[in-house]
Amino acid sequence: MKKILILILLLLFTSNNGHSKSENCDNLGSNLKKAICYQNKNKKGKANYFIKKAREDYNQFQDFFDFYNFFLYKDKKNIEDIEKFKSSFNKKYKNSIFLKNIEFMYMKKLFNSKNYLKLKKTLSNLKKNYKLNNFDLVYVNFYSAIIDDYKNKKKESEKKFLNIWSNYPNFEFINIVENKISSKLIKTEYKINRLKTLFKKNLIKKFKSEYKPYNESIEILRGIIYLREGDEKSGLKILERIASGKRENSLNSQLDIIAEANYQLAIYNLKKIDNNSKSAEDLKKILLKFPNFKRNDQISYLSARLFSLDKNYNEAKKIYDRLIKTKSKKYLYDSYWGLGWSEYMMGNYKDSLNIFAYLEQSKKNYYKTKGMYWKARSLEKLQDSKEANEIYDEILKNFKYGYYVYLSSVKRNIQPKKEILKVKINSQINSRAKFFTEIDRAMPELKIYQRFIINKLNDEDMEAFLDNLIKLNEFNSVVKLSYQIKSKIDHKYPFAHSKIVENYSSLYNVDKNLIYSLMREESLFDENAVSRVKAKGLMQLMDKTKKSLENEIEIESRSSFEPNHNIKLGTYYLSKLNKKFDNNFFKVIASYNAGPHNVLKWNERFKGLDDDEFVENIPFKETYGYVKRVLRSYYIYQSIN
Repeated sequence: MKKILILILLLLFTSNNGHSKSENCDNLGSNLKKAICYQNKNKKGKANYFIKKAREDYNQFQDFFDFYNFFLYKDKKNIEDIEKFKSSFNKKYKNSIFLKNIEFMYMKKLFNSKNYLKLKKTLSNLKKNYKLNNFDLVYVNFYSAIIDDYKNKKKESEKKFLNIWSNYPNFEFINIVENKISSKLIKTEYKINRLKTLFKKNLIKKFKSEYKPYNESIEILRGIIYLREGDEKSGLKILERIASGKRENSLNSQLDIIAEANYQLAIYNLKKIDNNSKSAEDLKKILLKFPNFKRNDQISYLSARLFSLDKNYNEAKKIYDRLIKTKSKKYLYDSYWGLGWSEYMMGNYKDSLNIFAYLEQSKKNYYKTKGMYWKARSLEKLQDSKEANEIYDEILKNFKYGYYVYLSSVKRNIQPKKEILKVKINSQINSRAKFFTEIDRAMPELKIYQRFIINKLNDEDMEAFLDNLIKLNEFNSVVKLSYQIKSKIDHKYPFAHSKIVENYSSLYNVDKNLIYSLMREESLFDENAVSRVKAKGLMQLMDKTKKSLENEIEIESRSSFEPNHNIKLGTYYLSKLNKKFDNNFFKVIASYNAGPHNVLKWNERFKGLDDDEFVENIPFKETYGYVKRVLRSYYIYQSIN
């Protein structure tokens, strides 16, 4: 298949919050939300007015408001103002999460005022009294370099400045750092590292402006950028020249560079040809020519996968076997799976049975249940349904949730056991939960107070806190927090926008648990989610799809970020897919992610396979995992709904 690179290597969606700049702050309801909104618009007078009103709403968070009020006008404060505030704040709130922030504000003011003696003393106290993260350490090293420079310790300061220049090209004070470094003294190694950092952080414009062909590893990055930007001729010219380098008498580092160029060419060519086995052979050549290349496990697994997609199972088996024998840390259990799957697809069920058994040794439930399930399926193929059913029962007995648990329940026609869930609503905790949500859009310096709120809760209070967040419709926050602390299953899988879901589930005859499951995996219940391909909202609708669906059901176009509208369109689309694929959840879910046209092609290609076998053969890496995640969620929603 022509798009195999996208299929196998495609990244999962990423999302971000999107809010209109024209938002009317006065319509936000709470005083604190209004204050934050006006501050973000740099209307400090209005922000200060609502801060004062919000303080009356939340008496238990006075350190937040004291800090917020000071923070709002921090640029107008002099050193003496900050010293007075720091002293009084420390006495009043000895354990406040803002104490470290105030120290950094103070150091910045000392730096801008060139008061290096006080800066040195403050920096020393900071290191002693606070736990510093990586973000903090960049500033600490910068101020330390400034002090060294002031003391005329040129070597010490220059080394620190160079480290920042090389590793943190978008640092707040990078212009000052650059002015402190003599361009004549910047060694090539620092320049190379900086270019690699710029590429890694996707600061491509800066990379291109500073680019020089210091070595071939940097040239490869430039070649990749050419290819990404559509300049195929320039990109291929660089990669092909480096890839054709002589291997004889080359150092290991040089061999790695030649191998990397060959690898990048092979990956790029995956998009250009329809022959998966040909692409796999190209990757295999890299393994033979460069046996010590750092990417070889990755290349091996990818080539084996490509051979499998072309049903060239014997070639795939050889590579999986090599990865198993070399005990590849990253691909060991995937290789056992690939080897077993190759035997299974070739009809060698006794062999697949034995190989799948190795997966049970994994400490990860996913691989353990995967091995058990396909052992059972191999036994079914060998007409031993009794032992197969015993394995399905064992899975259902020992594992509560998971894709292969769902498949086992289907095999045994057993519905998941219903869980009894108790909701805890506490008025005091509700106030904390409400405050937590209202500062979600605050600046990072203020938003850290969310962590302070969480850290103050014990397990019982945390349970009530998450229940209160659900009551406040903060489903995205609930799910994210549920993985950081001890929580109930309905916190990881909340019934988000239940009235809307049930309404359109009934209207369009779509299983409500499927809607919840799909919505959770699409956006994690973030109403403002925007994927890297610009899919929007709870059910991640593309603008073109959204417009088409609106026209079909003849409704007025509205924002993709409006829950009611987004869920209505997403559910209607699911109803269309249900009709197209005869209510086959496996195909419907795959179609929602990859498009019906791809699923129809796979239907033809994998004709005669059962649904579970079809899923394991899905060539799109994203869709392969997506179907499993949605069905895992579906099984969980069945158990708690």
